[in-house]
Amino acid sequence: MPINVLLIESTLHGTVVEYHPDVDLLGLLPEPGREGFIHLSAVDQYADTFFNYIQIDRLLEEWSQLYRPNLSENERMTLQEVERLARRARDERLILKFVGD
Repeated sequence: MPINVLLIESTLHGTVVEYHPDVDLLGLLPEPGREGFIHLSAVDQYADTFFNYIQIDRLLEEWSQLYRPNLSENERMTLQEVERLARRARDERLILKFVGD
């Protein structure tokens, strides 16, 4: 199921800085509650999930474990793009938001 991924300002109004619709993370993210993936297993495909810039380093540690040798080129590119957004969120003190269906 595609998820929208956004970078938003960490202000009262949360202006969208960057938007990527229909990012297909199905089969890439760990199932809810999976050991070792405290942050990533919290991404809800049916609701909104937020990560602030303070949480991003731990999220990126978990994210690096998603790269597997058997990934397709599209899956690898998807992981790289969301990783880029996470790094930008950390560096620019933004919020990384996953918007489920």
